[in-house]
Amino acid sequence: MIRHFADSAGKKGGEFYTPRDVARLMVRLLKPQQKMRIYDPCVDSGGMLILSKQYLEESQRNANAKDLSLYGQEANGGVWAICKMNMILHGIPDAFIENDDTLANPLHKEGGELMRFDRVSCCVFNLYTGSGQDARTTMILRFCVIQLSCTSA
Repeated sequence: MIRHFADSAGKKGGEFYTPRDVARLMVRLLKPQQKMRIYDPCVDSGGMLILSKQYLEESQRNANAKDLSLYGQEANGGVWAICKMNMILHGIPDAFIENDDTLANPLHKEGGELMRFDRVSCCVFNLYTGSGQDARTTMILRFCVIQLSCTSA
C-alpha cells in the first residue's frame, strides 16, 4: 500500500520505506527481544519497527510484544503522518514517533541527554537527504554516535 501511495505521488518508494527483504534481514540481525527499546532514526513509513514487533511475536511465542518499546523520528511531515497511520493499522498506537530532523534536532531524550536504545535500526542511506560531502559526513558521524551510545544486550 505504501508503494502505491509513493507511485501515485510521483515519488520513489525508497523515500517512504526500505525494501521489505532488506528490512527483514536487518530485523533478523537486530534480534529484538522483549523489554527492549528499538529505535529507527529515519523511520520512514515505520516498516522496520513493525517488523521488529512481528519478529518478536514469531520468534518467542510466549513473549508479549507490548513489552517492546518502539521509537522513531522522521523529518518529512507527510511521511511521518503515513508512519503514524501505518503504526495504528498494525496495532501499534503507542509507538513513540516524532516529526523533526534527526540530525538537527533529535527529539528522543531522557534526563536531558539523547535516549539510549537496545537496538538502532536504520538504513544509513535514508538518514539524510542533504547534498554534498559535509552532509554525508555529518550523517555518518551522528549515526555512529547514536550506535555507540546504545546499551548492550
